[in-house]
Amino acid sequence: MTANEIVRQWRKTSTLTLNGLAQRSRLSVPFLSDIEHGRRQVSLRAARAIAEGLEQPVAEILAAVLQERLEAAGVYLRVSLREPGGTEEW
Repeated sequence: MTANEIVRQWRKTSTLTLNGLAQRSRLSVPFLSDIEHGRRQVSLRAARAIAEGLEQPVAEILAAVLQERLEAAGVYLRVSLREPGGTEEW
C-alpha cells in the first residue's frame, strides 16, 4: 500500500473529513486532497503531521514513504520501522 493510500484509508476509517484532518494536522485541504489522490508525494513532515492528526503510528506511514523513495531511486530493499518501545513493525 502506498503512503497516499494509507492516508486516505486512515482518514476514511477515522470518519474525519478533509477539513477535519486539515485542522488537526495544520495542512491545507487542497494539499491533503492532492496527497490522497496521488498527485503529490507525502513528505516526511506531512507524514508526521497526518499521523499525529489521525492519532496513528507515524512509523507506518514513514515506512511507506521511505519504501517509495527507495524504489523511485531504483533501490529495492524492504523497509521495516517500529515505534519506540513498540512491538508492531511496518
